[in-house]
Amino acid sequence: MERTDDISTSVMPRPLIWVTIIVLIMRIGIVPFELSRSAASTSSIPWQTIDRFNATKCSGNKLVLYEFGADWCEPCKRLEKNVLNNKQIARMITTRFTPVRVSDRLKEDRKNTQQISDLEKKYHVFAFPTMVVAGADGEAIASLVGSASALSTVHFLSRALKPQQK
Repeated sequence: MERTDDISTSVMPRPLIWVTIIVLIMRIGIVPFELSRSAASTSSIPWQTIDRFNATKCSGNKLVLYEFGADWCEPCKRLEKNVLNNKQIARMITTRFTPVRVSDRLKEDRKNTQQISDLEKKYHVFAFPTMVVAGADGEAIASLVGSASALSTVHFLSRALKPQQK
């Protein structure tokens, strides 16, 4: 005996298709607002890029804070969001250091500039994020590897400043 009132399970109901289309359109419409919001939440630290940084023009009373990272690096994003956007840490970095951001492009471009490769080699950068404090002579004073907490970062920066305070 055949049943003629069965609804096929292989046919998707039209209302579900329309709901899916509406949700997709709404999601696509929200993307520009999310991008502008994330761009607006950038760090209050006036980071210099490595190509614009000139160590010889660096003021003698400030140490250089290199922040090595990469666009694809999730721990780098956590460090930026949870630590470097902290107002007190940003103020400490801005007033006591010359902040320089070094963005590794090896994964995206298959190569880095010679300047970035030289810095990573000089400061033994093997993981991201890595922060290196360097003196006026360019020699490393301290380094911190990984996405640290705000408290650990403050301790790291404070310890790096101690030799200079004498």
